[in-house]
Amino acid sequence: MKKIICTFMAFALLLTGCGQNISYVPEEVGIATATQPTTEEVSTKKKRQDSTAIVTDIPETTTVSTVSTSSGKTTVTSTDKISETTTENTGTNQTTEQTTKTTTESYYLDGVVYEVYDDSILINETDLKKVKVSVADSSEIKDIQIGDVVEIAYNGLIDDGYISYAYDAYSVEVTKKADKKYEFQKFECNGMSFSMLVPENWSNKAIEYPQDNDFTDWGIRFIPNGESMGIDISWHSSIQLQSSLGSRPKTVSGLNVTEYTQSGVWRFITFENNYIISNNLFDSEEYSNYVDEIDFIINTIEFN
Repeated sequence: MKKIICTFMAFALLLTGCGQNISYVPEEVGIATATQPTTEEVSTKKKRQDSTAIVTDIPETTTVSTVSTSSGKTTVTSTDKISETTTENTGTNQTTEQTTKTTTESYYLDGVVYEVYDDSILINETDLKKVKVSVADSSEIKDIQIGDVVEIAYNGLIDDGYISYAYDAYSVEVTKKADKKYEFQKFECNGMSFSMLVPENWSNKAIEYPQDNDFTDWGIRFIPNGESMGIDISWHSSIQLQSSLGSRPKTVSGLNVTEYTQSGVWRFITFENNYIISNNLFDSEEYSNYVDEIDFIINTIEFN
C-alpha cells in the first residue's frame, strides 16, 4: 500500500503534535432574537424564477358604503389582483366591501440541516455556509431532523456574520429526508479545526502520530461500529506525495480538492489547506456497505 510521506523543514515547519489535546468542541451558535438585525439583501440568484408571489390577506382596509338601488347582485374583482371589491344589491341599498391584499417577494435558502431548535434551525447553506433561520410558525420544523436537506422561503434579508441569521421564514420544505440519525461534531487542535455531520453509529478517536514514515501533525479516525477501519481526517504542516496513484480534480463541500485513486476507488483526498481525508476501507469488502455514509460525511465537512 502506498503511503503519504510528510516531511518537515527544520525549525521553520516544526509543530508539536496534539496527542490527547485534540478536543471535541460543541458548536455554540446562540439563539435568534426578535430584535431588528442589520440586514443586507441576498443575491437575487437565490430567488426562484418560476414561483408565484406569496399573497397575504390583510383585512385592515375595509370600506362600506350604502347606495340606493333597485335590484340585482353584482360582483366585481379588480384586474390588478391587489384588491378585490364585492358589490351586493339588496333591493333597496347597495353595500360595497373592499379588502386589501399585499404581495411579498419570496427568496430561498437550501442546504443540509445541522441543528434543530425550538423555533429555528441551523443549516449549511449551499452558497452562504452556516445560516441560522428562525420560523414564525414552529410547526414548520417539528418534523425536521439533522441531515435533512431543506428549502426555506424567506424575505431575502440576512444578518451577516460567521453564522448568518435569517428571520421569520415563510416555510420550510424537506427536499431530501436523512436516511439515518446524524450528529454535528467539531474538532480542533492548535487553533485549527473542522466540523461535519457524523452518523450516530460511527465512533471516533485521535490518531496516534507520528507513525513509521508518517509525520502527520494531528488527525481523527472515524469508524463505523463493528469495524476496525474507516476514514481519517488529518492535517499536515508539509505534504509531499510520492505515489503512482491516479489523480483528478473535483469539488468537495464547495472546495477544490485533488482525489487520488487506486483500483477506481478513491484513496486520498487532499485539500489546499493541507488537510487530507484517507479512505481506509477502500480495498475491503466492507467499503460498499458504507460508501453512501462516507460520501455524506465528506460533503458536510467545513474547515473553521
